[in-house]
Amino acid sequence: MTPTVYIFAGIANLGTVQSVVTNYKVIVKKDGNTYQGTVLAAPKTTTIYPLHPEIMGSQSFELHEEDSLYNKTISPIQPGNITYGYLMAAFKTVSDYTALSGALEIIITLTMFFKTRTL
Repeated sequence: MTPTVYIFAGIANLGTVQSVVTNYKVIVKKDGNTYQGTVLAAPKTTTIYPLHPEIMGSQSFELHEEDSLYNKTISPIQPGNITYGYLMAAFKTVSDYTALSGALEIIITLTMFFKTRTL
């Protein structure tokens, strides 16, 4: 099974003209290791279950295609506005999902208004 990280974030347009966001890339760093993720297209609906139900409880929740940042930010974000959503990134080179559990440094690179930005 390929480990997947779900990232919930907001993208703000602090400029003076509307802008779209494309070309998302995700890198995760943990314990001195760097992992390159592959951003996945969102399915119509996906159900998320807790990794450790004994700690977090067993309540699942659904994510929908229209709520993904990838889909939301292809429409222009107006100046001064913020768009919230989620990204899914799969890590095909990680064989043990526990390598990506706990505290992570997540680096998102994207293109906004024809400039590459790192978050």
